[in-house]
Amino acid sequence: RTGLRGLVDLTPGIRSLQVKFDPTVTSTGSVLGAVLETEAALPAADRLVVPSRTVRLPLSWDDPATRLATERYMHGVRADAPWCPWNIEFIRRMNGLDSVDDVYKTVYDASYLVLGLGDVYLGAPVATPLDPRHRLVTTKYNPARTWTPENAVGIGGAYLCVYGMEGPGGYQFVGRTTQVWNHRFPEGAGGFEPEHPWLLRFFDRISWYPVSAEELLDLRADTAAGRGLVDITEGEFSLAEHLAFLDREADSIGVVRAKMEAARDEERARWEADGELSRGTRLGTAAA
Repeated sequence: RTGLRGLVDLTPGIRSLQVKFDPTVTSTGSVLGAVLETEAALPAADRLVVPSRTVRLPLSWDDPATRLATERYMHGVRADAPWCPWNIEFIRRMNGLDSVDDVYKTVYDASYLVLGLGDVYLGAPVATPLDPRHRLVTTKYNPARTWTPENAVGIGGAYLCVYGMEGPGGYQFVGRTTQVWNHRFPEGAGGFEPEHPWLLRFFDRISWYPVSAEELLDLRADTAAGRGLVDITEGEFSLAEHLAFLDREADSIGVVRAKMEAARDEERARWEADGELSRGTRLGTAAA
């Protein structure tokens, strides 16, 4: 839209924008000028209203595949990590929740806003709950896992991610879902569109519904065969409305945040007493 010659690609991040251009066609100064001009023409942030679909995805809670990944980590990398043997208990402790059932309820009650795509691999969303009271925070595996099952769902820092493919990783597992990358059907299938193979878009709102591990295997097989359907509802996200919500709920949000932060302080003190911090672990670092 800038009309800038030599523009090759734009790659948005959560707080950044990578601009790729051909230096034989245009200069860095011209690109920077175009970016600043475009930014100046944008409306004030609190007036922004953007397309925002609600995407309901199945979540097999504490899925056997994620349990297996943790067991492999304990056998092959590190058995005495604070997040072992059960990531969900670690998430509970890190956030001062009374039980692991509260972790379950928090994740399923949350609406996760997609702020980035491509974290870890292949269309993987970086999402955070719109309601800060649902914003569970964890540290990452250190060292990282050598294996993560495809479409595992985990939390690292304040972000939730769905792994687009198998590989290493560090987010704390909560479960597993269906495919977020279509690598088999170029014409599109289910919730995928023909023009791109990734399921999710920026500013989508992900919500989860519970399924058993067996049900998930059937859903994954349907998705892989091009028969899977995703419940997607069109909508909008208004920053002004969200800011008004935060203002209305400020007192309650403050109470929950204070409890979560106190729990993380307690966890850090335990790590220090146990010598964990001398290993180079940095509590509160977002996993990648």
